[in-house]
Amino acid sequence: MKPSVAASTSSAPTYNATLALTFANAVEAAYSFYDDNGKTPISVPGYTIGPSIYVWELTTKTFFGYVATGTPPNSGIPQHNVVVFRGTRTKEEAAYDLNWTPVAGTLGGQSIGNVAKGQYDFYTGATFVENSLSKSMLNAVAWFQDTTLPIYVCGHSLGGGVATLASLDIVLNNAYTGASPIMYTYGGLHVGDQTFVTAFTTAVAAAFRVTNTADFVPQLTGLAADNTSYIHVGEQWWFTAYNQYLWQNHELTNSYLTALTSYPSQVVNTPPPNFPTSAQQKAR
Repeated sequence: MKPSVAASTSSAPTYNATLALTFANAVEAAYSFYDDNGKTPISVPGYTIGPSIYVWELTTKTFFGYVATGTPPNSGIPQHNVVVFRGTRTKEEAAYDLNWTPVAGTLGGQSIGNVAKGQYDFYTGATFVENSLSKSMLNAVAWFQDTTLPIYVCGHSLGGGVATLASLDIVLNNAYTGASPIMYTYGGLHVGDQTFVTAFTTAVAAAFRVTNTADFVPQLTGLAADNTSYIHVGEQWWFTAYNQYLWQNHELTNSYLTALTSYPSQVVNTPPPNFPTSAQQKAR
């Protein structure tokens, strides 16, 4: 089976600072909704909020994202659809973050190369009575009434890895036949090997990875030792912001939203600094 939508052969989409900030705020709204136990409705200016996306953790149906349609007010950007994922909040999600065993992945019945077992299991895992996160996402995407509109997929941290899988999943399942997804992630995890990157690049129109060079999470490819088979997808847009505590360099609010809101011109895609990647290199 071949997907009905492939990456655009016309001019490729380019990074948009307004959309980068808007989608980061949309992800922050997902965090807030989860942290508030769903008491306050999700609100993103200019957007109509659609169905939520859930994942089963043990026996708990857990909110992990949502879909929406609209455009930032007074931006002049055409109306579009967007799929939004939050990042890690629970201990179970953290355990999935840390499993870097490569496994053969399949989406839409097609091989996608080797992917990190933790993220893949988190995304595709289901039982006979529970939908997977993948299925929940595809059900939410079916809510979009106009599939000729551009579709964006975004997420932070683990949600960045999920957004990567979901972007490819949408295409391989022919879930959105009018356009190929465009992805924005923030501090997102590696997902797969070169075969996965090739499959992703063939199917997905564009991917923009916003990263803080002081954030260790986008650099992870293992615990005891780095697995060099993992390769990031897409185009890196980076900035450098050091905070007092290590995890603050990864936080969406303290790091990424601050940069995108106050210093958008300092989020660039020039070659980033070549920092040492191991203790041995640091000693040289």
